[in-house]
Amino acid sequence: MSGNKQWVTRFVVLSLLLVLLVGIAIFVVDPLQHYRRATFYRPLWGTKRYYNPGYVRHYDYDCIVIGSSMVNNFAPSEVGRVLSMKVLVASMPGGKPYEERVLLSTALRTGKVRTVIWALDLQPLGGIATRPGSMPFYLYDDNPLNDYQYLLNGDILLRDCGKVLLYSLFRNRRGGGPGLGGAHPGGGSSPYSREATVRTWQRRRAEYRGRVRTRAEDVRRDVDSMQKSFDANILSMAESNPDIRFYFFYPPYSILYWIDTGIYGLDTYLEAKRYIFSRFRNLPNVRLFDFQDVDSITLDLDNYLDYSHSSPDVSSYIIDAIAHNQYLVTDDNVDERISRLEDEVRRFTDSLAVAERDGCAGVPQSPDQSRPRSPDGEDFEP
Repeated sequence: MSGNKQWVTRFVVLSLLLVLLVGIAIFVVDPLQHYRRATFYRPLWGTKRYYNPGYVRHYDYDCIVIGSSMVNNFAPSEVGRVLSMKVLVASMPGGKPYEERVLLSTALRTGKVRTVIWALDLQPLGGIATRPGSMPFYLYDDNPLNDYQYLLNGDILLRDCGKVLLYSLFRNRRGGGPGLGGAHPGGGSSPYSREATVRTWQRRRAEYRGRVRTRAEDVRRDVDSMQKSFDANILSMAESNPDIRFYFFYPPYSILYWIDTGIYGLDTYLEAKRYIFSRFRNLPNVRLFDFQDVDSITLDLDNYLDYSHSSPDVSSYIIDAIAHNQYLVTDDNVDERISRLEDEVRRFTDSLAVAERDGCAGVPQSPDQSRPRSPDGEDFEP
């Protein structure tokens, strides 16, 4: 009997020692930079939802760019140069407004943020608040009592600790280094082309075609859902932080984005945009920019990786435009901007229908647009 007690005691002690060693190892390496900025190793920027909290806490910046994967191509160094700010880009692929609010709240608690640039995706406004299990909320709050979820996490020990140590030991350490550019270098070698754009759109269209909601009661419910999400997660941040400048912008999806690729119809999005402007218009710390009707971008499918993600050149153009107050939505032009997008989508939809009726394969060629134009029709000079 005593032997069994000794065995149980040894097992318990060894288990506790093992747990303690795991916690110490993760705390010392701190692969997600939860407690401190990386020093003795080069950090690997992995899944954004896990790496962003440490990123916004421990790096130097006064301007943060947030949004879904639509801001992946915004290079901190370029944005900082154009806007004369110290910039951090914290993208969250597939991000929902609630998730982006949680991230921004974490950044604001540092006291560093003076300017926020926020990409507004309309479709996620009508969806669920967060995907189940996608957000490690224990990394975003300031409660040390739930840090055990980080310190005793076997996946983090084996995956993240192992990766950063192996990379630092056996891979070339030159270039890149820990810093604002390491996580979001901008650009990349992805194939931005008309062919890739059309191919991804055709797959998406086959999945969603015929599912768009057109009944008035469905549209009203969708718009109401978008408005509630916007008020709770986006408007609330701008209203509760009057001393911080907010630059919101609508990303310029390709023209194909609006055609049979989701459950929300164009009218739903346009009504949501009218509502968003009506809520922003009286906030002195907010500016709203709209790039979704810039046909020289949206009709040129070579600007895109797929039907929605645009190239680094487009990201550069957006920042230059924001710096010069181009495409700013105002009382004088809000209706015109929305009508222009509606007309562009209707015309393209009609041309697509004609091509399909005549048995033409593929997507109609877009008009040649050599360079983006500002709303008044003049070429924009950065």
